[in-house]
Amino acid sequence: MASTNLGPDHNLAKRLSNLEDAVQRLQNADVLQNASIGAGGLTVNGGSITITGGGSLNVTGGGQMNISGGLNSGGTLSAQQSITAGTTISAGSDITTQGNLNAPNGSLSLGGNASVNGSATVGSLSSSGGGSFGGGLTATSVGLGSSGTVTSTYARNNSVSSSYVAAYLNGDGRLLASASSHTIKQDFTPADVRPLVDALYRLALIRFRYIAAVEEHGDDAAEELGSIVEYVDRTPLREFVARRTNDDGDEVPFAINWERFTIPLVAAVQDLDRRLRAAGL
Repeated sequence: MASTNLGPDHNLAKRLSNLEDAVQRLQNADVLQNASIGAGGLTVNGGSITITGGGSLNVTGGGQMNISGGLNSGGTLSAQQSITAGTTISAGSDITTQGNLNAPNGSLSLGGNASVNGSATVGSLSSSGGGSFGGGLTATSVGLGSSGTVTSTYARNNSVSSSYVAAYLNGDGRLLASASSHTIKQDFTPADVRPLVDALYRLALIRFRYIAAVEEHGDDAAEELGSIVEYVDRTPLREFVARRTNDDGDEVPFAINWERFTIPLVAAVQDLDRRLRAAGL
């Protein structure tokens, strides 16, 4: 059968059809090589924003990044104000914002570092690098790479020259650095530690296993050595007891601050030293 030559008109019609398809795709935002979006903003109805090829999503000019669903980037995420997502926030590299970072119902996952000048509230944090949170970090769990760290200027406003500083968990959940300088203390008075020393000598120690550990491991649950906070709360050592509010709204003893027992222990050693010296020993 002889071949049919459709002629130049057909080729022109095909090229016009392809051009119309390309224009339609641009109108539908299927293909967007380069664009500037005005004050009206960008709305994605029922879809998602996907960044591939190592690209980044950057919001400048004081803008915010607010997404009801997930926010995922193979590169970096950056906003001059806040970054908020309804579920997860993930980036192959770094996440940076001058404001707050919020994903309370999801997770924050990144291959680089997180730098947040404000506060961060996430369901969980997973980072191959580390994180810096100026206003603190709230998360149910935190997982870091072998070299990762989390720092908060709120928790440690003054750097120290040593490689170690003690820390404590505040009542509102913030992790703070322990300090003992006279510059942050007042109302100095001599301490009567005799009641603490006497209570320390009489403190009963017991061996026990945690109920949760037995439920999980059965007979293999680890045996612990310690005391019972309700007993300690009935002695002068009660000032070293942490409390919590129960379901009835009452404050009840919850934990023993064992690290603060070094205070009466120092007094006990001093007392023993005085007795030995008095006995000529």
